Order: sequence, then C-alpha cells, then structure tokens
Amino acid sequence: MTTTDQKLRVMPDNLNNMIIAVQKGDYRIPQFQREYVWQKSKVMSLFDSIYKEYPIGSFFLWKAGREHNDLFRHSIDLKIPPVEKDDNVSFIIDGQQRITSLYVTLQGMIINNTDYSRICFDLKEEKFTHREPDSNRYVRVCDIWGPKALKIMRTIDEQYTAAFDRCYETLKTYPISLVEVRDKDLPAVCSIFQRINQSGKRLDRFDLISAMTFTPDFDLREKFKEDIISKLEQKSFGGISPSVVTQLMALVKKGACTERVEYSLTSEEIKDMWTSVVNAVLLAADTLRKNVGVQNVGYLPYEAILTLLAYLYFISNHRSLSNDQMDW
Repeated sequence: MTTTDQKLRVMPDNLNNMIIAVQKGDYRIPQFQREYVWQKSKVMSLFDSIYKEYPIGSFFLWKAGREHNDLFRHSIDLKIPPVEKDDNVSFIIDGQQRITSLYVTLQGMIINNTDYSRICFDLKEEKFTHREPDSNRYVRVCDIWGPKALKIMRTIDEQYTAAFDRCYETLKTYPISLVEVRDKDLPAVCSIFQRINQSGKRLDRFDLISAMTFTPDFDLREKFKEDIISKLEQKSFGGISPSVVTQLMALVKKGACTERVEYSLTSEEIKDMWTSVVNAVLLAADTLRKNVGVQNVGYLPYEAILTLLAYLYFISNHRSLSNDQMDW
C-alpha cells in the first residue's frame, strides 16, 4: 500500500514545522470545532511540558477533499490566508486548543483581550510566566522562537545563556506526532472526533448538524446564539439546549425527531423555516413564562415540553393557542 492509499497514517514531525504549517494555512480549524477558550495559565503549563520534554499528546488531522473547504471557521483572527476553493488543506480534528495556544504565543498575538506576547520565559527559574519582559532574565517566548532570538541571546547575561539556548532548541525541535485520516466523509470524521476527544467536551448532535449544513451565508450555531439564546437571556428565561431547535425542525419537516431524521435536515430546509422556528420557540418560552409559571428553563422537568409547545405554535402559524391546546 502506497502512502497516498493509506486512510490512516502517523507522521512524526516537530513543533516548528507544525506552527509554520498553520501560518501558511495548511492546517485549518473546521467549522464543527468550538471557539478558542484556553486561559494563559493553561498555555504556560503547556509550554512548561514542552520545555521539560513531557509528551503533550498527538494531533489528529483530516485530509479533506476540496469540496469541504467552506468548513473553515474564523473563530479568531490568526492572520493566516483565507481558504480558496482550490486549496488542499488538512483540518485539525483533535488538538485545536493546543495548536492555537502554541501558535498565538509563538506569534505574540492578542486574542480575546489576552496578550500572549507577554508570556515570558524566566531564564533564572526556568519557568514560564505572564509579565512585562525585560529582554534579559524575562524574555518573551515569541522572541525566543522568532527571528530576533540570536540577537537577544548576545545581549543577555552570560549566566542565562544556557537556559536560553535550551529553550530555543526545544521550541525548534520538540517532537510531535500527527495522525492523519483521509478518504472519510464529514459524518465519519465527526464520529472519529467524538471517540478520540473523550477528555474534552464532546461534540453533540447540534455541532454535527451545524457543520453538515454550514454555508458561507448561514451558520446554524451562530444563528442559534444570535436569534434565540440572546433574546431568551434578555427575558431572563435562560439558555435552552440547541436540541430543542433541531428536534423542532425535524418534526416540522419530517414528522419525527429521531437522530437519523435530524441528521437528514438540509441547509436549504433549515434556512427556509428558520424565521418561523425562531418565532415559535420564543412564543413557546413566553407562554411557559407568563401562563404556566415557568420563570426560566430550569423550572422545566424536561425541555421536550418546550419543543412540543413550539411545534404547536409553528403548525398554527404562530396564532394564539386554544384552551384545549393549552390544557393538553
């Protein structure tokens, strides 16, 4: 079997090459991944593991066909080139948080109001810290990795040069393992992600449906936040599970809300009924809050009640429900 025929292959590489691949846009974060959430303390711990030459886990990539290039998400601005239709890219299906943490620190970026360029290496204590650099004892990690490294090394105290050199060499040569899958469709890749991401927050059905129905002009996950969650929170009803929405759409279009039926929803179907779905959910929440005493979603014994009530509003064209329907 040739390398190009393999559907799964393990590739030894190093940290420096991986960061360059992200910078060039060869490795991308797919639409079904969550936003970047790591705090600087966890990032410093990751660099500490690298410096001590502890393992930090493998990175799983999906060598996707070009038809999936629109799955790339701009969750944060990494200042990398946009994906073009003819680009050949690999999507990061496990390791997004680690790769992003390493990248934004080594590039000295500011993300979500956190200045990762201030993550420094304490050359005396040989540990990572977040503080103002002094280009002597406290040197920015991005400067140790970047083109200024050798120039800085010539200016620091001689007592610190050994630690500086070790940190520089480690960042450039730290070995990593890349596991690449290819010739898999999106549902299969999502299933792989679920199985290997046991330690993190697993993808749920809504994440996968959002990914499979994503188009450049309609992102189900973002629309759910903007059109439903934000409005419910303004009314102090609280955040509902996105499964309420996918089950409602499946009921409307297919007459059932099993997992298989929810996965069969198309982007066109979702876009066509979205406004009506939003109105039905908001009306159902208002009815529960004003007429039944459910002040917020926490009062519901199960959220399927909200789904069914929203379904009644949808099929009645959002008219007020009858007494019989309310008694039901």
